[in-house]
Amino acid sequence: MAILLAPPVRGAADEIIYPESDGKTLADNTKQDRCITYVKSGFAALYRDDANVFVGGNLLWYPVRERSDLVAAPDVFVVFGRPNTDRSSYRQWQEDDTPMQMVWEILSPSNTPSEMTVKALFYDTYGVEEYYIYDPEKREFDAFLQSDITGRLEPVAKPLEMVSPRTGVRFGLAYELMIF
Repeated sequence: MAILLAPPVRGAADEIIYPESDGKTLADNTKQDRCITYVKSGFAALYRDDANVFVGGNLLWYPVRERSDLVAAPDVFVVFGRPNTDRSSYRQWQEDDTPMQMVWEILSPSNTPSEMTVKALFYDTYGVEEYYIYDPEKREFDAFLQSDITGRLEPVAKPLEMVSPRTGVRFGLAYELMIF
């Protein structure tokens, strides 16, 4: 979820503090949890032998140094060119300024359209190349890909099945879950 704290959190000696948790649960229900786990474990399995692909989820992402008020926690993300090691948060300036390139949000009943708009703007602003939203209740997904022309995330017409340009993974809808 993209959240905006105001102002940046400061500690002793005016040091910027980057919280490691937003205090929110990963999932609101078992269906959402199952979908998040499925997508994350699928990408983790795909890249398990590549030490330079970081697959994670629900980790606070700080894209701008000294701006702890600009933060998001995608449900699932993939970052290419970064070591697959443990972190307490993803501070982009400490990661060779590499943004999260692929982001997935799995909707829960509590997500609102305005919240999803804020997330889309955050991901677009900070360099996400592929952004996917899956609604397990409606069994629908939306895809947004970074345009070669504008450099912005652009919607893909309601896909039933598609191939990720970055990963080559084909996915679509079947049964209750997104399939790969």
